[in-house]
Amino acid sequence: MPTYQVYCPCCGRIAPSSLWHRVPLFGSKPFGVVMQGLGRGKGFRVIGSLSIQDRPGIFEIIKLRTLGLLAYWYAKGLISKSDIDDAFGIPKIVEEDREHYARSTLMFAAMLDQHRKARDVDCWDWVGGKKN
Repeated sequence: MPTYQVYCPCCGRIAPSSLWHRVPLFGSKPFGVVMQGLGRGKGFRVIGSLSIQDRPGIFEIIKLRTLGLLAYWYAKGLISKSDIDDAFGIPKIVEEDREHYARSTLMFAAMLDQHRKARDVDCWDWVGGKKN
């Protein structure tokens, strides 16, 4: 019987499709952890938490990858403006919010345009797969 494996769209790691149903259960996690080796062949142990301030360069890479992924999905029609508004808590349009909505739309459009100029790759290139 075949099993289904899904690539993580951010890092490219492949995992069973059943894992993705459990992601909401993971809860809030620190940015990372600090680990120490226990000796040859004895494994590792966590000795602390890693904050964004400890590794700002790594955070910047992850941030750009995540925003780029949203822009890619939006450009491909896989997510809608409404999906993005809901995810970022942008309120639904009412008359007094038109200026706010216009600003957020322009900011997203500028980010999307910058992303399009910065790359011309397909999602499969991101995870090391082959295009059909």
